[in-house]
Amino acid sequence: MRRLREIGDASSLILQFGPHMGATLAEGAMHDPDYVRGLVNRAQRPEVREVAGRLVSALEAAAEHKPRAPRGANRKSSAKRSGPRG
Repeated sequence: MRRLREIGDASSLILQFGPHMGATLAEGAMHDPDYVRGLVNRAQRPEVREVAGRLVSALEAAAEHKPRAPRGANRKSSAKRSGPRG
């Protein structure tokens, strides 16, 4: 999220088209990152393509540094699931 805040243009650029019309580019990226990835190549306005590209780079960098849960942290022990063994 910090990286998204560092891209000031993404916070101030209001989308004037598409499913996220009226939202900022940063808001669109948080709700629909694939849509913003598509804007890199499809947007008519060059400033939208440029900011979308920087936003996608920031999203990818954030995904690379996302902390992962320790192995097995979300699993229940097999003894609890299967009950007592006899």
